[in-house]
Amino acid sequence: EAWTKGPHKKMCAHLAMLRREASLQARHQHQATDDASQRDDDDDTTGKTPHRASVSSSSLPFPVARKRETLSRGVLARVRFYALPFYVAHRDRSGAGCLFLQSPEPLEDFFFEAPVNRHGEPLERTLYAAFLTPSEFDRDLAVSDFELALARKALFRAMEDVAQNVDDPRAALLVKFRCGYVAVLVAPLVPDLGLCRALATTSDYASKPQLRLNLDAV
Repeated sequence: EAWTKGPHKKMCAHLAMLRREASLQARHQHQATDDASQRDDDDDTTGKTPHRASVSSSSLPFPVARKRETLSRGVLARVRFYALPFYVAHRDRSGAGCLFLQSPEPLEDFFFEAPVNRHGEPLERTLYAAFLTPSEFDRDLAVSDFELALARKALFRAMEDVAQNVDDPRAALLVKFRCGYVAVLVAPLVPDLGLCRALATTSDYASKPQLRLNLDAV
């Protein structure tokens, strides 16, 4: 019930705004690179192959293998002792569903262990965790976010698979980052189911519709 009151809608709207800003910045960067390349072409009078402006490393794509490693080691391994007990608490109460993790930062920022990116700039990485039932996903997210809607088939398959056993030692997860990266996965519960339930009771996670996890909080 708390999920339908709107906090997730504000969070998604904020993330959408951040993604639009990131897209605009990327277009400006690419335009600047194109302009520099064109100047090189115009200035060349030697008859040799024109020099092309190099592309900065920050504009290069983040390799798929590194995305998977970052998701596993840079995200899930860091928040599992909070996010997975939260998931278990809501699964025990609501039944089939998934842990929805999203961040206003790009996935690449989570690759770094220290709170500093490749340019030496400080990072303040945050993840928001919520529990989504299938009906909530369709009603509140799929209709307004095409990237998440594309993940619907895989997500529902994962939720159905885990829901077959109330004591399933796995979690169905949906993740999304500012860069637009979306993934669906089924991951083992770490800590195990019994400890997750104990931690959920201690922290009263069942009464909390959302968690904010600050990875770089001192």
